Amino acid sequence: MPIATIATLQFDVEAVTIWPFGPQMFVCSKPINSVADPQNMNWRRFTASMSETLTELGARSVPLSILKLYPALEREVTSCSVTSPISANAGKRPEATEFPIPLSGSVQAHLLNLGWWRC
Repeated sequence: MPIATIATLQFDVEAVTIWPFGPQMFVCSKPINSVADPQNMNWRRFTASMSETLTELGARSVPLSILKLYPALEREVTSCSVTSPISANAGKRPEATEFPIPLSGSVQAHLLNLGWWRC
């Protein structure tokens, strides 16, 4: 059964758009060898759920715009970032970091609440 059909049946929503978000990775200026390593490190994040995940790992979540990330990495204001390979390369992250770690890929969607739509 297609994902959109499952969403419609279970949550009473309709998928308006679905697209791949692409791979995400950690780019760090310090090595990450275990789950304990992120503790007490500053991490740039861009979503609330990412902030919660980093906090659960013991890391400090730092809200930084993508434009301020390179200088923050250079000045060691932050040690790591969660980003896509394209953003990392475009923002010259390889110049300020040495340890890319593949993380995940995902799918995003815009969903329409059918209860609201029917009103």
